[in-house]
Amino acid sequence: RKLHTETNFTIWQSGVTDTTFIDNQVTGLVEYDYAITAVDQLGNESPLSVTVSSYPATFDGGILIVDEWIQDYAYFPDQAEQLAWMDTVMGTTPFMVETVETNGAALSKGDAGRFSSIFWMDEDIFTKILTNSNSTLDWYLSNPTNVMIDGYQTIQNWSTYTVPPDHLLRQEFGVSNFN
Repeated sequence: RKLHTETNFTIWQSGVTDTTFIDNQVTGLVEYDYAITAVDQLGNESPLSVTVSSYPATFDGGILIVDEWIQDYAYFPDQAEQLAWMDTVMGTTPFMVETVETNGAALSKGDAGRFSSIFWMDEDIFTKILTNSNSTLDWYLSNPTNVMIDGYQTIQNWSTYTVPPDHLLRQEFGVSNFN
């Protein structure tokens, strides 16, 4: 393991035979790199594996604003204007903006897990990138976190389960399905 900004790896744990590893000695909002080697019975060590980078899921880094605002109409605010608006609205609240503006883009657990709240801003009428992040959002919501999803017809495109007729989502917002 090493900090993402460091050059050399240090042996963090040896003798691991399991297929999963949880590093409980990490600091929030710090990116770590991991690589593994294998050692055979004669002591021959393999080269380092491909490096994997991630932030620990500490759920304490303020607010993550996921910007799915695709600049596809000339009269919409451009990216700089959108960021200025976010900065004004958030004031002194710590936040970071993650932009997902292409089909196939998805929010990673490493990015989501750094924050206590996610504001997903989706104003595009046709492109719904939110669905690419379902597994990350399901995982994120299984922890003590908050999510706000804002967008034109976003809920309609992220729907699986029927909302009971007496549920607040149906009565107040007309949502008939959710995931």
